[in-house]
Amino acid sequence: MSARTKRLQLSLGVSPRGGALCSFGFEEKADGITRTGRLADAGIVLPQDSAPVAVYPLRVPAGTGYAFWCENGYMYFVPPGGSFASQTDVSFSRRPAWMSAYGEEESLVFSDGSKVAVLTAEGIAYKGGIPTFDFAAYSYERLWVGKRAEEGKLYYSAPRECYDFVIGRVRGGTMEFPDEGGAVVALVAYENDLYLFRERRLQRLRARGVQDEFELVDIATLAPVAEGTIAEALGKLVWLGADGLHSFDGSTVRDFFPEYAACIADAAQATAAGCAEAYVLLAPVRTGTGVKKMLGVFGDEEAVFFRTQARSLSSGGGKVFVCGDGVRTVGKGDAEGVSFWEGEELFPFGGGRALLREAVVTAEGEFLLRVRGDGVRTARVHGGTQRLLLNLPGRSFVFSACGERGEGSVKRISALFADAEGGET
Repeated sequence: MSARTKRLQLSLGVSPRGGALCSFGFEEKADGITRTGRLADAGIVLPQDSAPVAVYPLRVPAGTGYAFWCENGYMYFVPPGGSFASQTDVSFSRRPAWMSAYGEEESLVFSDGSKVAVLTAEGIAYKGGIPTFDFAAYSYERLWVGKRAEEGKLYYSAPRECYDFVIGRVRGGTMEFPDEGGAVVALVAYENDLYLFRERRLQRLRARGVQDEFELVDIATLAPVAEGTIAEALGKLVWLGADGLHSFDGSTVRDFFPEYAACIADAAQATAAGCAEAYVLLAPVRTGTGVKKMLGVFGDEEAVFFRTQARSLSSGGGKVFVCGDGVRTVGKGDAEGVSFWEGEELFPFGGGRALLREAVVTAEGEFLLRVRGDGVRTARVHGGTQRLLLNLPGRSFVFSACGERGEGSVKRISALFADAEGGET
C-alpha cells in the first residue's frame, strides 16, 4: 500500500492580470513591517494585554508619540521618545472618530459619539466643551465636527482655537443644511477646502471669513457611499460606493480601478485607509473559492488583492497601519522595491501530520519561494513553470513568495502532500 496523497491548488487572491503579488512590500523582515509585536519603524513595543485595533501617531517637536485603541476599549499611549505602550484611563465604547487639530502644536481629538478626549505630548484625557462627534475635520484653522444622526448639522470652533466652540460671530458656531443627498457621513479637508460626503452626494464647503460668507456647492451625485472607505490617498480622495471605487482630484469624480467593481462582495463591510503611496482596502472579496477577507493595495497604476488576517486599518503620519497579528505599515520607505505574497495556512489532512513532497509553480519574473512547516524550505523560482522537490514535514504549511525587483506575478501554485500518519490508498 502507498501513502495517501493529496494535491492542493493554492488560492492566490484576485488580480485582473492573473497574479497575486503585493508590490508594496509586506515582507516580515522589511523595514516598517513586523509580526513580532513591535512597531518596527519606531521601535515601539505594542500592548500585550489587548490587541491594537487602530494606531494614531502624534508628531510634536519632541518626536513622535503613538496612541492605540485596543480591543478592550481602552486607549494606550507611548510618549515621544518612549518604547512601551501603557494603558490610560480613557476608554471608548466603539472605535473613536478622530482628527488632528493644531494650536501651538499638534493634538489629536477623539470621540465615540458620547464623550471626547484629547491627546497631546503629555498624554490623553477627557475634554469638555467640544461637541461629541461621529466625524471631524480640521480646515480653515477650525475644528469641524458632526454626528450622523443630525444629518446636515455641523459644529465648528473659533479660528485657531480648536477647543473653543462658544458661539459668536468671529468665534465658533453651527450650520444646518438638510439635503436630498442624505445624511453627512464624513468630512474631509482636501486641497484647502472642506468636503462633505453625504450618503449619495459630494459637496464642497468654502468657509473663509464669517458664517455669512461660507459657500456650499454640490460637486457630484454619488451611488451610496461606504462611509468607512473614504480616504485621502495618492493625492486624491478615494472611496468605495455601491457601484465600485471612485476618486476625486479636486475637479472631477472618476472611476478608480473599475475592473475591481465586481470583486467586492459587500461594500458595507469594507474599510479603507490611505497615504501618498497607496489606497488600502480591507473587504470581503469574491474569489474562485468563495468570498474571502482580503487586503487590496492600490497604487497609481496597479493594484492587487491578497488574503489577510488583518482586523482593521488606520492611517496617520503618512502611513497606513494594518492591525492584525502585530502592526504592519504601508507608506514611503516600507520595503520599497520588494514584492511579497503570503498564502493562507494549509492543513492538508485536517491537522494530522503530512509530508509536502513537491510544489509546481508558474510565475513571471524571479522569486524566492518559501514554505514553512516543521521547518523552512526555500527555492529560487524563475519565469515559467517549475517543479520543486521539497520533502517538508508538518501539520500545517504556509507558502510565501518574495521578489527583489518589485515586479512580476505568481500565476499558479499547486502542492502535493502525503499523509504521514498511516493513511493508505
